[in-house]
Amino acid sequence: MMQINKIALLVLIFSILGGCIQSNGDQKAREQNETHAAVSQPKKLPPAKRPINWLLFEAENGNMPMDFLADMDDPTGNTYIDLDDIIGELHASEGKTYPEYELYLAGFSDDGRRIALCRESTELNYLVIKIFDLSTTKKLYEFKVPNRDYAVMSPDLRKCVYTDDDAGFYYMNRGQKTEALGRLNDGHYLNLPVFSPDGNQFALVDRKHNVLIYDLSKKKQIQQIKLGIEGIQIEQWLYNDNLLLSSYDLDKTYLLNIRTGEKRILMKATDSPVITLDNQRVAYVNSKGEMQQQDIQTGLF
Repeated sequence: MMQINKIALLVLIFSILGGCIQSNGDQKAREQNETHAAVSQPKKLPPAKRPINWLLFEAENGNMPMDFLADMDDPTGNTYIDLDDIIGELHASEGKTYPEYELYLAGFSDDGRRIALCRESTELNYLVIKIFDLSTTKKLYEFKVPNRDYAVMSPDLRKCVYTDDDAGFYYMNRGQKTEALGRLNDGHYLNLPVFSPDGNQFALVDRKHNVLIYDLSKKKQIQQIKLGIEGIQIEQWLYNDNLLLSSYDLDKTYLLNIRTGEKRILMKATDSPVITLDNQRVAYVNSKGEMQQQDIQTGLF
């Protein structure tokens, strides 16, 4: 059983990854035993015979951060993949001379077939976004973005929105061209934008607790939804035109229909909720620090 003193669920992916990259065998396991002494080694996964609902976790083992993918259909929590294994395989497949520690996760595609890694180095004044095919470990393409506040990838990993120090937003499509989107919200800080499922729009929250919808093709804001709820953060943009929102001030999670502006309380929990792509289940960390899943329609756990 894996023991960790802190679990923070990242709302990045709850989708079908199918056959992710496996561990490199006993030698790699011995090496991991030296660096992950307090954590039992991942069970070597057999070839996938069914679609697997992988969920990405960020955790700490003592003072050491770690990321891993867990099978949400295994209630024991024993079926998981250390993300360092995946990054190590992809780094090796490039045959590059830069160190592996310069790579970190930038995101998975919504279908789970591709992964984006970001390379950050003190020798570079920009970030390098690398897109890999998970089944072949081959790099599909890469592009550079300025080393700014943040860079957010679209669900298909083809588009990227990033910001500079003055809250100016910029947009790139597979790194081919950079387009300025302007200084949204009068230059005030904005929470991380969340892309729509088709990657053509993104949503963010301004300092007055309004949800702003921005259209990339029109290069302008197309909608503003006044919520009047403090501490709002957008967790997901779902396929049915709903946004999953959390209010950490009120300890509640909401569903907001962006077409009608109607919102409803989903549950009284806000610790990193995430909804499956079929909108049937919600997963979150409960007050006991346990992962819990709930059927949205019936309310049953």
